[in-house]
Amino acid sequence: MGLSVALALLVAVIAGYVPTTQNSLYNFSQFIQHGYNILSLGLLFVLAVFGGAYIVPLYTLLQIKTPQQHRARMMATNNILNALFMVVASVLLMVGFANEVSLLTQLLIMALLNLVVAGVFIKKPQSHEDTKF
Repeated sequence: MGLSVALALLVAVIAGYVPTTQNSLYNFSQFIQHGYNILSLGLLFVLAVFGGAYIVPLYTLLQIKTPQQHRARMMATNNILNALFMVVASVLLMVGFANEVSLLTQLLIMALLNLVVAGVFIKKPQSHEDTKF
């Protein structure tokens, strides 16, 4: 849920950004002088923290719950599924751009879909057998 909220807030901040007329790139001190940029960096940091808080326990759980003789296959399967979902997400983004859906709208849709998936897994009851190590 933290990923969804952070991404939605980031979309809101970026949507409110008013670009300057400067045609050159900013250096770091010029970049930090704008309030939206500091907030955007902070939200990107929060997004990274929540992403790490999700993926690290997931890989740990995957390694703990998988029998030793199948662990390498399970990790490989997980990596293949991750790659497949990245390709699917890329294709969906291309379809969105082909239909002239803005990047911010697509990011907001991703945040909402992520929130729906999180809600499904939060409501799913967990059996006691699933929590044994």
